[in-house]
Amino acid sequence: MGGLQQEARRRARPSVLGLPILAAVLILPVLLSAQSYFPGRWDDWETRDPGKVGMDPRLVERAVAFAIENQNKDTKDLAAAIWSAYGREPGFRILGPTQRRAETNGMIIRHGYIVAEWGDTRRADMTFSVTKSFLSTLAGLALDKGLIRDLHDPVKMYVQEGKLDSAHNAKITWHHLLQQTSDWEGTLFDTPDWADRPVPPDKPELWQRRPLNELGTHFKYNDVRVNLLAYALLQVWRRPLPQVLRESIMDPIGASPTWRWHGYENSWVLVDGAQMQSVSGGGHFGGGLFISARDQARFGLLFLRRGVWQDQRLFSEKWIDRLRVPAEAFSGYGYLWWLNTGKRALKDAPEHLYYASGFGGNFIVVDDKNDLVVVVRWMPQLNDFLKLVIEAVKERTAGAISGAPAPAVPARPAPDLDGTWSGETAVPGVGAVVLTLVLKRAEKGFNGTIASGNQAVISGRPEIKDVTVDGEKLAFVFPLADGTLLLMKLAVASGRMTGRWEHPSGSTGAVELVKKK
Repeated sequence: MGGLQQEARRRARPSVLGLPILAAVLILPVLLSAQSYFPGRWDDWETRDPGKVGMDPRLVERAVAFAIENQNKDTKDLAAAIWSAYGREPGFRILGPTQRRAETNGMIIRHGYIVAEWGDTRRADMTFSVTKSFLSTLAGLALDKGLIRDLHDPVKMYVQEGKLDSAHNAKITWHHLLQQTSDWEGTLFDTPDWADRPVPPDKPELWQRRPLNELGTHFKYNDVRVNLLAYALLQVWRRPLPQVLRESIMDPIGASPTWRWHGYENSWVLVDGAQMQSVSGGGHFGGGLFISARDQARFGLLFLRRGVWQDQRLFSEKWIDRLRVPAEAFSGYGYLWWLNTGKRALKDAPEHLYYASGFGGNFIVVDDKNDLVVVVRWMPQLNDFLKLVIEAVKERTAGAISGAPAPAVPARPAPDLDGTWSGETAVPGVGAVVLTLVLKRAEKGFNGTIASGNQAVISGRPEIKDVTVDGEKLAFVFPLADGTLLLMKLAVASGRMTGRWEHPSGSTGAVELVKKK
């Protein structure tokens, strides 16, 4: 009897060994490879031939040529361009700085490396509504730090200065502002909400007497309301938002010191006894973010790596998942990022990508499944451009787009998979973890094992299963310490495997393994 009681007590006690295993399993969705390439500061960024990162060089060249040939032909005087686009709005005036812009420029990044670059990518230009995606990130940081308790909290809980006092406005949440579904009614910095892209455009008598839409049911792209979000975040952070962005994001990712974030001449407010400028979420009335393509590409790469830069997590991985949830009122929009839901916005681009978009043809595109970041400036034909870029990833012969006969391309030798591959990963709460993959050719395909330097992540040396090899692509599954299976999808080139893992929870992360010599 005593033996049975001792056994019961033993089973009831939590296993000391089990605690780190449980911790590792809980934090596994934030696993990212520390071996993934990240550029150094400023101009310290490695360029690789497209062929070495799994892209067809000829199709990449064709994509760049397309961007140059189809660049924005409108005036480079952005003040004039703004007046031309919005000057018919009631009471319109330019309140923030503007400047002349550059020619088209941009970058294509794969596996973190520059594979194409054209134009003056170091020039800090206005980027218009691409700014909104930077603003969204500061909301995510505020949530991470507990400055915002819940995105579904009414903003009035945090900002009580009269701008959210009406019955309708008092119910507006951070979620509504981030999805542009608040239908906020009011005036901010001397501009009423209805004066921004007024509807219906041909019936001005209805502009100020419109019925208010129920919260979350109506999407309306409106810079006044986005500026309200920026104002509310200023009140929450109690610091100028450019300072928060610089310290929390731009400096850690090695951005240049050339970017600036402007507000309006009349958007100065008093916070804790200090005058601070409330910045704008775009360039509709001037102002907004002035930034180079290179710094935008760094920002895009941070999102491609799901909030991790080098060995530092800058914001929660959950924020990536949140911002990609389509708004109920408009499935093509998330948290101030555009989505390609149903391929309705970009019919020839993958549905899974998401992107920041600004007036005049400014874009940051994040394609996690192809491990791509694309930045293009002053070139509005994004769909056709991305079609070429994506086909450069998929195709191995020229002429695949036009249908013209392709010149013969020598077959590439099958990748040499036999051997030991290793890479280091960083697991928050556990530390650095070394992954070691051993592959051996068998009669039918490949066998192999995988191990880690931390038994809490992978116990022992489990065999990999369901191994498939398709040309230069490798996929397999293996059990984690808790028994769940992790799927690994890798591309093999030049003694390096790069790709992603997928966890049953839906999380995914980057992987890079190097073959030992």
